[in-house]
Amino acid sequence: MEKIEISLGDADDASIEVEKLQTAYGVENGPQPEKENPTIWRYRTFEQLAEFLSSTKLWFSHVSGFDDPYEAISIKESNLTFSLVDQLSGEDQIHSNETYNREYGYGVSYANCWHMNEGESAALWNQYGGEQNAVAIKSTSERLHEVLGAEGYRIGFGKVKYGLNDEVEKPVFHKRNDFKYENEYRAVIFNYPHFMSIAASWEDIKEEYRKYNGIHSEPSIVDLMPKGEGIEVDLDKLIEAVYVDPTAKNRFVKAVRDVVSKFVDCPVKQSSIFDDPLSEVGE
Repeated sequence: MEKIEISLGDADDASIEVEKLQTAYGVENGPQPEKENPTIWRYRTFEQLAEFLSSTKLWFSHVSGFDDPYEAISIKESNLTFSLVDQLSGEDQIHSNETYNREYGYGVSYANCWHMNEGESAALWNQYGGEQNAVAIKSTSERLHEVLGAEGYRIGFGKVKYGLNDEVEKPVFHKRNDFKYENEYRAVIFNYPHFMSIAASWEDIKEEYRKYNGIHSEPSIVDLMPKGEGIEVDLDKLIEAVYVDPTAKNRFVKAVRDVVSKFVDCPVKQSSIFDDPLSEVGE
């Protein structure tokens, strides 16, 4: 097994070696959709849409913040206490193998999630439209690749597979069957630079942590990692259209159009998913 030499003397030394670490672990794509360039949707509240448009940043959330408490469960149980950092620091080396990838994967994984479907989802409209203020951003996988690739980030793309077993190879692209209706397509970042800066200062971090939590306590990687990261994107290239809650009032549709027009040139349509499907029969 090839070993990648990592210097953990200080944060600067660690950051120099991040590229080697990323190469060793790889920022790999997940399972790919059967159809080339599928349509993808991101369902949001109106407030979330406005924040996204004004910031021009796609938000990548740490997987620990997702609704499913068992997100990435096959690696979550492996190592949340960072116990291997002591070994890593003592040996100044890291193995390029699946074991390490799983043990550290949960702590450094961030995802931006979309619903993959040619049409809209009644389930997701109901989930986000409790007060009739939901919207859906329509795009494609190619558009997402283009705007994120332009920023030079090392990002993995893929659809989520549903159903967990002992043979899960890429847990960040797997979820339980209970969430199958989401039919997710994800962009995933592994935040190794921050991980390495933590590893470089691990002894100091442990000492400070134990002052307040007890001498035998151990910091958790999840507590030490950022909760998310925004990546700036070209809105015009990403967004194909914006759809408005099918049950929304006209004034809300107008408000969405007004806000969207300030930031991006794209159609704004009210969803017709709940219209009478027989209304056009015989016309």
